[in-house]
Amino acid sequence: MPPRIFLLDCSPFGDSSLFAKGYRRIDDFRKKRVDRYAKEEDKRLGLGAGLLISYLRKKEGITDEILYNEYGKAYFSNAKIKFNLSHSGDYAVLAVDEREIGVDVEKDRPHVEGIETKVFTLKEQESLALLSKEERKAAFLRYWTEKESYLKYTGVGLSKPLTSVDFSSYAKKEDFAFLEADPALYFHHYAFEKGYGLCVCSTSKERPVLTKISLKEVVETSFLVNGERYELEDGFKAGEHGQCFLVSRKGVLSVLKCLHQDGEEGKKCREAKASYASLMGVGIVMPALYEVDEAKGRIRREYIPGKTLLEEKEEGKDLTEAKLAFKAYLAKLHEEKLRLNYRLENFLYKDGKLIYLESHCVEVENAEEALPKEGELLWD
Repeated sequence: MPPRIFLLDCSPFGDSSLFAKGYRRIDDFRKKRVDRYAKEEDKRLGLGAGLLISYLRKKEGITDEILYNEYGKAYFSNAKIKFNLSHSGDYAVLAVDEREIGVDVEKDRPHVEGIETKVFTLKEQESLALLSKEERKAAFLRYWTEKESYLKYTGVGLSKPLTSVDFSSYAKKEDFAFLEADPALYFHHYAFEKGYGLCVCSTSKERPVLTKISLKEVVETSFLVNGERYELEDGFKAGEHGQCFLVSRKGVLSVLKCLHQDGEEGKKCREAKASYASLMGVGIVMPALYEVDEAKGRIRREYIPGKTLLEEKEEGKDLTEAKLAFKAYLAKLHEEKLRLNYRLENFLYKDGKLIYLESHCVEVENAEEALPKEGELLWD
């Protein structure tokens, strides 16, 4: 069996109730690690890593104790299965094999002056200098994840500097064999989302299978909305006003938005209903609003499957029709002095209609304030 990779989006754990439910499902050691993190983002990632371990235990029937080598690499005490964890940005990843394996995921980060000399060998720096700006950005992530996955495969991790291994001969290769190692090692890269790099290092020539894990697979739970229970299926990226989940009841899917509760009970829900009515009144197409639970700060609406404009843009799709529909929206919003959240991930273009997936708008005094600001509508 080839190595396997399991990828989990941890951003939905920004919802405190879901975080608490997930936290109860990880072992005590992982809980202590999560507790030590100061940043909420790191706590979410630590929780995601712990849940992936719990998922693997359940999937493979593993009851062995987890031990750690002198450099901190985890392993099961008796099981033949080897594993390695990594996390960055919104994602936690678990790589599994019958032999040693190393994995690293990295989110692209702003350039830090002088970092190349700390991370890359002189030959690697020279190879990066020959690339275009975009090629260099991609190669930076490739090099970094190759180096970390290799050091994690060997079991020493970052106790050795990243400059201790050189991959300059493989600057533009997505997958390759590292024959300098004994035994030969194979590196496999995955472009699962723009702005991220993921690399697996193992002795397997066969490309590992990457599986995205849904929330339902790691946290079996449900939400109450006006006394009715809805089962969690999966989560979406956190929005400005709350966290959205895909839920089901009697086989019917819908989207549940858990609003950030601050101040007066039900205020956020009432604001969302007012925004919804205002936008529908000027002809903005939105998912149907099914119900509102003011006491819990939850809104349930229609689920419309499809890719957001941001996802389509990243896939290189032609967005000409969506742009024209957007111009018609802007004319209405300008006239009515209503402002939306204009990020492309908040819109979906389907069956000739531009659909606004958020539930909030803002009334502005000046019509010009209703228009997108620089950096919001990144079509190109």
